[in-house]
Amino acid sequence: MKQYLLLLGSWSLLALIWSGCKEDEQPEALLNDAKQIETFVLEELDPEVDGVITDNMIDLTVPFDTDVTALTPSITISDKATVSPESGTSQNFSSSVDYTVTAEDGTSHTYSVTVSKEAAPLSDSKEIISFTFEDLDPTVPGAVDNKYQEVHAWVPYQSSQSALTPTLVISEKASISPESGVTQDFSNPITYTVTAEDGSTQEYIVTVHQDEDGTGTPHSVLHMRGLWKLTLPLSKSGEYVTDNQPGDALEIKPDELLTYSESTYGFFETVQDDAGKDIGVKFATNCGGARTSSGTYYPRTELREYNRSGNNDWSNEGSTMHRMYLRQAITKAPTQKPQVVAGQIHNGDDQILIRYTGNSPGKYTRSTDDPCVGTITQEGDPDDYTGYLACFYENSKQVVALDLDYTLGEIFELEIIAQNNQVIVNYNGENKLIWDKTLKNCYFKAGCYSQSSAQNQCNGKSSPDEDPDQLAEVVIYDMELL
Repeated sequence: MKQYLLLLGSWSLLALIWSGCKEDEQPEALLNDAKQIETFVLEELDPEVDGVITDNMIDLTVPFDTDVTALTPSITISDKATVSPESGTSQNFSSSVDYTVTAEDGTSHTYSVTVSKEAAPLSDSKEIISFTFEDLDPTVPGAVDNKYQEVHAWVPYQSSQSALTPTLVISEKASISPESGVTQDFSNPITYTVTAEDGSTQEYIVTVHQDEDGTGTPHSVLHMRGLWKLTLPLSKSGEYVTDNQPGDALEIKPDELLTYSESTYGFFETVQDDAGKDIGVKFATNCGGARTSSGTYYPRTELREYNRSGNNDWSNEGSTMHRMYLRQAITKAPTQKPQVVAGQIHNGDDQILIRYTGNSPGKYTRSTDDPCVGTITQEGDPDDYTGYLACFYENSKQVVALDLDYTLGEIFELEIIAQNNQVIVNYNGENKLIWDKTLKNCYFKAGCYSQSSAQNQCNGKSSPDEDPDQLAEVVIYDMELL
C-alpha cells in the first residue's frame, strides 16, 4: 500500500511538471510572404505615367518623343518587402527591364517592365524646300516663296522651256505631284501639289522665265529679274541734291527698273571692258545727296529686295534658303570719312552690314556744345586707297574682319546665307561668320551706301564735313538672289 501511494505521488508530480511546461511554450511568429509591386509611376513625365500591373507584367505608354534610355520610376511595394532595382534608380527602358520583389520570408516574384511609345502625330509639313534644274549647265536654282506658295526659276537666255526636269526637295514624310525628276513643259506655269503625312495639301505655282541677255541696261546686265527696287540720292523729282535733304530720295520700282539707268550724273549705269562689252553696273552716290528719311544721315544708290507686297519680309527660321551672292569692287570712298557699305541684311536694324573703312580719314574736334562748330585737326588723304573690309552684325554691336588689307578697286566675292536660324557670311569662298540668330522681317540690300555726308559735323560725328560732290562708288559684276 505504501509503495502504491509513492508511485501515485510520482505520477502526479510529473503531470504537474508537464502541464507547467505546456503553459510556458509560445508559437513561432509567421514571416510576411507578400511580394507585390503595388504602383509603378514615371513621375518625371508631365503628366505622370502609371504602369498597368498584371501578374508578372507592368506596361507603360509614354509620349512619342520621350527619351526612354534614362527613366526613373517611383515604385511602391508590399510591406516588409524589397525590390531590385530599387525605386528611384534610373534605367534604360529601350528593352524590357526585370524587377524582382523579395518578401520578408525570402520568397520572390519577378515583373517584366515594358515601356512603349505612343505613335507620333502625323506631320502636317508640306513645303517645297528647294527646286533646281540640275540637268542644266550651270545648275539653275528656283526661288521658292513659301509665303505666297510660288517658285520662280530663270533659265538661260533663248533656251527652251518645253522639256525641263526639276529636282525637288520637300518636307519630310510628304509627297509631291508631279514627282521630282519628271520632265515637264514649263512654257506655261505648272501647279505642284505637296501632300503632308496627315493628308493635308498645299499647291505651289511654278513659273519658269527666260533670263535676260545680260546686255544693255543695268537690270539686264545683273539679271535682276524684277526682284529689286532702287533708291538714288536724287530728289524725288530727279534733281541733283547737295544738302542731304531727308525723306526726298528718288525710288525706282521694279517695273521701271527693267529699263532704267542714270547716266546724267553716273549714279547707276553699266560699265564696259576694253572691247566695249557690258561687264557690270556702277552704283555711285554724292555725299550731299538726298536721304531716304531723317533716320539716316547718309545718301545711297542701293538696291533693296522687293516683292509684290512692296517689301520682302522673309525669316530665317525654316529650311528655306535666303541667299545673296555678289562679285563686286568698292571703287571710290569719300575723303574725310572713307566708309562705304556694300551689302546688307536689314529689318529696321543693320543685322548684317558689309563696310569698307579707309586708312586715312580726316579728324574733327568739336570745341563747343554746338556740333557744327569745331576744328579740323586732320584732313583726309584723297590719295590713300587702302583700308579694310569688315562684317558688322547684330545692329553693328559685333564685328568680324573680312580683309584687313583691301585696296579700292579689288574685286571680291561675297555670299550671305540665312537659313535654319543662322546667318552665314563667306568672303572669297572662305567662311568668315556663322551667327546663330533668328531674324524676322528681313530683306537684302546691295549697291553703294555712303557713310559720309556733307553734314558730318552737325550730325554730331567726329569727321569733317564732306564735299557734297564727293563720291562713294561700288561696281557689281555679278549678283544672285535666292
